[in-house]
Amino acid sequence: MGAGLRSFPPDALAAYRRAVDEPSRGLELARLLRRLEGRGWQVDGASLSRVPAPYPRDHERAGLLRHRGLVMRRSDLLADALFVPELPAHLVEAYRSLKPLHRWLVNLQAGTFVPPL
Repeated sequence: MGAGLRSFPPDALAAYRRAVDEPSRGLELARLLRRLEGRGWQVDGASLSRVPAPYPRDHERAGLLRHRGLVMRRSDLLADALFVPELPAHLVEAYRSLKPLHRWLVNLQAGTFVPPL
């Protein structure tokens, strides 16, 4: 299970890279992803082998700039919960934890920035 975009459309990709480059938005995304990784989520999505121009190769968020899509996923949640009556509650809780990422991406698409919850 997961959330995000496997591949950004061209206009969204440009907006994503500008946001990652911007200190406040880029740092917020980096912190958000670290929190999710600490909870067992994994960053996934298409990525480039190099940082795209015009960004420097040693950019502090070079890893994020290389992404052409951004997805957070987990495969372990369903294996444990698939056949138990609590499955809906597990899914709700899992997707609730992804809400800040969803909000960040929605704000990106809308051209606004409201810090994630």
